[in-house]
Amino acid sequence: MLDVKLEEEKYLKKSFLDVWENLPLLLVGDIFFCLFCIPFMILFISDPALPALWLGCFTIAPGFSGLVYLTGKIARGEKFGVKDIVFGIFHFYGRSIVLGSLIALLISFSVATFGMTKANPDQVWLIGSLAIQLAALLFVALLSVHAFSLMTIYDISLKKTLIYAFVLVSSYKMPTIGLLSLAVLFAFLMWWTKFGLILFFPVLWAVFSSNLTLLLVRKHQSQRRQRHFINGK
Repeated sequence: MLDVKLEEEKYLKKSFLDVWENLPLLLVGDIFFCLFCIPFMILFISDPALPALWLGCFTIAPGFSGLVYLTGKIARGEKFGVKDIVFGIFHFYGRSIVLGSLIALLISFSVATFGMTKANPDQVWLIGSLAIQLAALLFVALLSVHAFSLMTIYDISLKKTLIYAFVLVSSYKMPTIGLLSLAVLFAFLMWWTKFGLILFFPVLWAVFSSNLTLLLVRKHQSQRRQRHFINGK
């Protein structure tokens, strides 16, 4: 059974409290994340977006895993420090690349199909293909809401990460959609401010993601009486 007792009605309060009480270290963690974002931003500014997107799989995704590893420790009330950020980045490096690549692959296909659809608007099959690809992209985006937290908090395999993420998404749709919507809002605001808010939004979202995932895992274990829901690597 989880040793962290998160009550559903106190989720937002606890998330903000985690940010406030650990703000200095969280900002250090976000600085590490920003350093991993620099190659992406340089390429994004100078070249087309897709090469930068794939570079982000090898930089942004592992950097974010390190950040979520830290916020997961905070959410569970465990001891933590700067070394945990570095550990999280490199320990989950390979799995992070795969998770990032799933999103990058679907975005690449969708962009290519959109270009083909725009050039050939009379081809109905292209419109259908684009709709399927966008639906798949949305599905993977929903999985990613919990995937990074599940992977870093419980240190489980990529296969189990995706399976457990699917269970949480399918069982608790509205909280997952709400957190994904928050991620989209944060991403838009960072783009609108030319990444001026990148020092605050990623770590804030990571705290919300860690706390929500822990809450839903505990809720699933309690309601479904599945104490073995998260078990082993």
